[in-house]
Amino acid sequence: MKEQLVTFEVAKLAKEKGYKVKYESGQFFFLADKDENYLKDKPHRTPFEHYAYILSSTQSLLQKWLRDEHDIQVYSYSHTVRGGDKGKKFGDYIYVVNPLYGDTVLMGDSREGKYQSYEEALEKGIYQALKLIKI
Repeated sequence: MKEQLVTFEVAKLAKEKGYKVKYESGQFFFLADKDENYLKDKPHRTPFEHYAYILSSTQSLLQKWLRDEHDIQVYSYSHTVRGGDKGKKFGDYIYVVNPLYGDTVLMGDSREGKYQSYEEALEKGIYQALKLIKI
């Protein structure tokens, strides 16, 4: 199983909200050129020849940080219906953002077809959770 890296937008917002990633060998970076224009298409492994970078993180590490440091739970799950050819699964994924203190619970669904995977829904939930953090 491969860990899912967060997108540039989530990595950037996480950094702004105080998330610090400890560098480890082989870690991915979102790089910037000399004018600090970030190369958002995909994470890279080497920050050399660039003036700025944002360390990438996995969804699970960022999810743990939100839970441990900010008391915000984020998760996603599937509304799965079995049926169709050969028992194929059809499902929509939603995210839930649940701050442990307070009564705000945010939910996102895929009625518009937005979240076709667990990871996509979790990514959106993490982004929404980060927006709740006051700095």
